[in-house]
Amino acid sequence: MRPVLLLFFCLFFCSVSCTRKLTSYTSPTFRPSATTELSFATPLSSASYLVGYQLLARTDPFFSSMVARVDKQALLTLRTPLHLVSEVVIDSLERPALTREIRRAVLGMRARVNPDSVRMPLLNQLTGLSGFRYTMVLFSQGFARSTDNYAMVGGRSAHTGAMFDPAGQPVAVPPPIKSATALCVMIYDNQQQRIVYAQETSKNYQPHNSRQTARHLRRLLSSEFELPQAAPAGQTYSSTR
Repeated sequence: MRPVLLLFFCLFFCSVSCTRKLTSYTSPTFRPSATTELSFATPLSSASYLVGYQLLARTDPFFSSMVARVDKQALLTLRTPLHLVSEVVIDSLERPALTREIRRAVLGMRARVNPDSVRMPLLNQLTGLSGFRYTMVLFSQGFARSTDNYAMVGGRSAHTGAMFDPAGQPVAVPPPIKSATALCVMIYDNQQQRIVYAQETSKNYQPHNSRQTARHLRRLLSSEFELPQAAPAGQTYSSTR
């Protein structure tokens, strides 16, 4: 991700202190609870870990890979109620290009672009191999700060003191947010080559926190899917590639 985009992401979440809905879309012709079989793409993430005196957030490939593994673990705990039967494996060569394609779609939907008009040729090419009509895609964005980075940023906020608006009135300076995570779940119709379902919300927690991620994902999907109170025990799943 370009640094300025992730910097905007960090600043955007600085004003968010609770769950925020970013995208909510379901095609009139699609019923999530009626799906009996779904393939799912290997989860992808674009995340940043700020350390030391780092102010400009940049996507960290290693941290993003770690977050994606956490996301996959959370998704697999729900594979039975979600009817996830097969994984479309996204290998390391395909991952960067597909991440960019999905990120553009996510940002477009946040800007109220009709998901029905979003075209995803690479995703369509990869999921077309699954043999299933519908493919679930889990994509996350987020950032976390090291202890020293948070102390440094907090110290700067304290030294800045009160700021003033154009009218000369004092404006309180909010404390920095230590971390934030946005989870987006999409369902792609391989037959119609379009997005038929998309839900995205953000919460303030570290993207690699497995327990918080599992809770976040469950709440994100609970309104459309019949999810049990307790995650099902481990079961096997297959790969299409």
